Amino acid sequence: ACWSTVSKDDKVCPNCGYDLTEFHQLPYEYKLIMALEHPVKDMKKNVIYTVGRKDLELALPHFELMVNRETDPIILMEIADALSRMSSPEATNLLRKLAQHRYPVVRSRAIMHLQKRISDV
Repeated sequence: ACWSTVSKDDKVCPNCGYDLTEFHQLPYEYKLIMALEHPVKDMKKNVIYTVGRKDLELALPHFELMVNRETDPIILMEIADALSRMSSPEATNLLRKLAQHRYPVVRSRAIMHLQKRISDV
């Protein structure tokens, strides 16, 4: 997909010709997961935030891939923030992994969230 803006009435993408028929029928949560690959950083940050707010466990494997591959500390901190809002033990495990990250700013954000989880118990 080229990430062009489309209408729900569009059958094909006006920019690249991608068949949108199946895309329009996907549940919102699946569209969110697909949008984690969005090339525009601000869009990706908004999607990560939304995934955290919705506590969308289905996205955790994708977050894990992002934690392993992402090089942008801003995106990684947004992932840490989203994980902190999620209830799954797997989210806590990913926060622990981020607490060992090579970027100090990412480590400190993850550690802050882990400490808050401990103090909230």
